[in-house]
Amino acid sequence: MMLLSSPSPRWRLLGGLLLPLMLTACGSTAPSPPPPAPLSVKGAIIFPPRAGKAVFGSGTGSQFMPLAQAEVKDTGEFELVLPPDLPGGAGTSLPLVPAGLWGDVRRSLCTGQPVSSEPTAQLRVLDQGQYSVDGVVIGELSPMPQALAGEVTSQNRVLISKLTTYVHADRAVSVRGTVSCTLERTSGAQQKATIEIRYQFERGWNMVQVQTEQPSGGSASTTLAQTAPLQPMTWRFLEVQPPSGR
Repeated sequence: MMLLSSPSPRWRLLGGLLLPLMLTACGSTAPSPPPPAPLSVKGAIIFPPRAGKAVFGSGTGSQFMPLAQAEVKDTGEFELVLPPDLPGGAGTSLPLVPAGLWGDVRRSLCTGQPVSSEPTAQLRVLDQGQYSVDGVVIGELSPMPQALAGEVTSQNRVLISKLTTYVHADRAVSVRGTVSCTLERTSGAQQKATIEIRYQFERGWNMVQVQTEQPSGGSASTTLAQTAPLQPMTWRFLEVQPPSGR
């Protein structure tokens, strides 16, 4: 008959110390990633009449949602602090095409649905702004397109313009798809357009580049792609009439 010796007091003490640590380790979960920090980006407004305050957001008219603001020098230069997170309900379930993409388009009819890797991801495009002096709104702001006359791509397409803007994502998400549109311009002319969406967003603020190409057939093919890191943006100023009585 074998006799089993009981653990020594030393081992009983060590086991008593290790057991709670082992149980804690088994029941613990990986720490959640820290929230993104606020980002400071430089920018410029083309030809503001004088120094003032710029409020940037998305949407137009009564649907305008302010997201960030900056004091603007009389030269148009400013430094913008982008908030790390947006308030609840500030995002949309699908990415929006930056409003400045269409330029003089009065109406657009589009078919097609981009596919998102995270259908519940909340995204918000920073594509509009308001400019005020002494508390009175005197102008509207929109991303300034960069004209690229005559530059030819490897696919033998002529680059027409390039537009950049900021997009906030509440999580990492990719969005891909093709959208076909018929555009009606303010002149009354109609134009076919194909939008190829290739978004790869990280959580927080991203930069989207919208590049418009004109193939030989005459229809516009526009590719939207996420670029990093964030770069300074240029905005254009459009004067508006202040409210009556001011």
